[in-house]
Amino acid sequence: MIEDVNGCENDVELKALADRYLTSLIIPFRVVGGRTPAVSDHPSAIVEETEQLIQEHLQSAHQEQGTLRKLVLRRDDYRCAVTKVHDLKSAFASNKSISFVVQPTRAAHIVPFHFAPSSEEAAQVISRFGGDLFVDDINGADINRLENVITLTSDLHSYFENLYIWLEPVQDSINTYHFGCVPKIAATLAKESLNSGDLITLTSTDTRLHLPDSRLLGLHAACAKVTHASGAAEVIDQILWDLEEARVLSEDGSSSDVLSVAFYLASIPAY
Repeated sequence: MIEDVNGCENDVELKALADRYLTSLIIPFRVVGGRTPAVSDHPSAIVEETEQLIQEHLQSAHQEQGTLRKLVLRRDDYRCAVTKVHDLKSAFASNKSISFVVQPTRAAHIVPFHFAPSSEEAAQVISRFGGDLFVDDINGADINRLENVITLTSDLHSYFENLYIWLEPVQDSINTYHFGCVPKIAATLAKESLNSGDLITLTSTDTRLHLPDSRLLGLHAACAKVTHASGAAEVIDQILWDLEEARVLSEDGSSSDVLSVAFYLASIPAY
């Protein structure tokens, strides 16, 4: 990315580069977020899994959202991976009395479900972060892999998909991350005993159920930090507001960003 910036010879080229990163990476993350299509499983089906079913699920997880949700919950011990708060449905489905805090949880895609680097430009932008092999790991059906999904409480899921929180990999420490958040919600999160800089360690209840890929979480963290450090979050929010309020496009071309986002959203099934 630094080479790209240094390679710009004038402000016009620098603006074009910024627009490229905005439309190919930041907007897909910020606008669509980590939304995983809702799944209506019976709670008992989440808890009562046999070894045979796990094997079957592992083979079909790339295609079925319900399967993916079950496996991610099992891997994360039916808890939010960050706060360790128990999943509400799973807790009520068990025969044990509940003597601990429970909250609704969601399976959140790290790289958004509707985003895959199918275009050459998007692939080139992402390859700046993790190389060509990294791009292949999240293309097509692989966007639906265990390594790209994490269990979060409903509130954290909303913050995560809007790039308000992130998990930044700790160098030379496997599956350990620094929790990060934007200053505006720091006080709210502190009430949940969650502070920027906290160390979060991800663990799996089953070695066959792979943990989130640190490269994907690193990409999400980079997008979040760049978005807020550059002021892009406010720009995108304004574009979305304009898109909602606009009735006609401006004749002077000032609506080009709104039009780009509109075309992007139109390409997303059932957005």
